[in-house]
Amino acid sequence: MQKDNKIMESAFVCNMSVLDDVQRERYKEITAKLNAERQSVKELSDGYAFRFKAESQLIQDVAEFIVYERLCCPFFDFELAVEQDSNRLWLRLRGQEGIKEFIRYEFMLDE
Repeated sequence: MQKDNKIMESAFVCNMSVLDDVQRERYKEITAKLNAERQSVKELSDGYAFRFKAESQLIQDVAEFIVYERLCCPFFDFELAVEQDSNRLWLRLRGQEGIKEFIRYEFMLDE
């Protein structure tokens, strides 16, 4: 969407009400699993990268996380990468100014 020759970004608002009860419960399960399975976190200029083992089930879980997360938080840019021959899976969450603070809070990075 454009206004005054500037591209307007999605509102920086998380709306969990877009998920039904079943989706919300599954989202919580996946998020808890990913927080437990996270091997490292790398700060990016516009977000964070989370590293996991590139195991088939974790790849599926991260992809499913993205499906739900993009519904309630459309302001994220998602990148999913599997490095060749390294068994590393990366989930990169990026976005507009302020996104890093949101990610630190939501993913308990300051604890």
